[in-house]
Amino acid sequence: MFRRSSISNYIPHKTPIYPNYKKWCIEYDMELRCLFGLFMESINNDNNNEYECDHILFNKFRNMIYNCSSKYILKY
Repeated sequence: MFRRSSISNYIPHKTPIYPNYKKWCIEYDMELRCLFGLFMESINNDNNNEYECDHILFNKFRNMIYNCSSKYILKY
């Protein structure tokens, strides 16, 4: 059974059999840093407490995004 997507510009990608975490991190490093910056800015604006952007939080954020992604690396 094939389900049609409701998003008109959605391009399905198969998940690789053996995903390479290190290569994925290298390819999407700039995008992940921008997303993390927006994420932290949003949290700091909503709360009175200021959270520091540290390496441990960024690693947890990167792992969360990796686990939720298709692990597909676009071919530019």
